[in-house]
Amino acid sequence: MCCSKGMDYKHDKYFLCSKLAPIFRVICPLHVKATGIDSIKISEHNIGHINKLHPAIRKQVTELLLSVQKLGIRADIKASIRTIEEQDVEYRKGRDENGNDIEGKVRTTWVKGGYSYHNYGLAVDFEIFNTDGKKNWDFSGYGWQTLITNAERIGFTSGYRWAFPKNDPPHIENSLGLTTIQLKALYENGKVKNGYVIIPKVKSNNSIS
Repeated sequence: MCCSKGMDYKHDKYFLCSKLAPIFRVICPLHVKATGIDSIKISEHNIGHINKLHPAIRKQVTELLLSVQKLGIRADIKASIRTIEEQDVEYRKGRDENGNDIEGKVRTTWVKGGYSYHNYGLAVDFEIFNTDGKKNWDFSGYGWQTLITNAERIGFTSGYRWAFPKNDPPHIENSLGLTTIQLKALYENGKVKNGYVIIPKVKSNNSIS
């Protein structure tokens, strides 16, 4: 049920109402507006993705989206959480059964399941659109650079900074001080609550100024 008007508002198996389930610290469009986080409304598409992320970074991603929308930049989340099984499917794309590149095929990820921050809800891939609705792939342009800079200001690492060929400009991640090896170990040892790895210490007090 949605916190503002008692309406059903669900995406997959994830809880969305921050008043009925405060432990999830979720976002709904009516609640964003009611709490006065600017007058800008985040799209339901983006809210659906935000509410699948690890609770520790949902507020940050919401703030990031609001910060660029205020400047007239339309940024949509293309990918958020990804299961380990889904990660393995992505890893096999562009590779043969031995892990070698297939000529003419494009690899979509460099890591297997369990070794991506997407698998723990700690990474986001974005798309940016021009005013004509077409996708903007000018990563050195104003829109992308604003998004990347604002993300880095609040503690995210940007794939834009990674060395070729592993650079991934649409991707940001917040490790919360843990490697994917550590996150995988926590997951395999049952250090999980409500479907998310329990983070020993979370430092997420950064904000965009």
